[in-house]
Amino acid sequence: MYQDYIFMGGNFAFTLLLVPSILSKHKPHWTTSLFTSLLLYLFAYCFFTLDLMWATVAGLTSATAWMILFIQSTIAWREYVQWEDENIGY
Repeated sequence: MYQDYIFMGGNFAFTLLLVPSILSKHKPHWTTSLFTSLLLYLFAYCFFTLDLMWATVAGLTSATAWMILFIQSTIAWREYVQWEDENIGY
């Protein structure tokens, strides 16, 4: 099915476009990363049920890249809160 290849190409492209964000110090808000990742995992499951295996693999890759961003943004947020507590005195 040609749809499998289209979804695969799109998801792999989105994954490659996330690499600069993963490598950057500036991260999207953790809620953006978390919910995008969870929705992409749901989409990957839907691709799987439609027997679109290449799209499933690409969808899982894209969802995992967003999950990496979620983890990184959570760590960055905790470090910021800790810095704020130490330097502002809350």
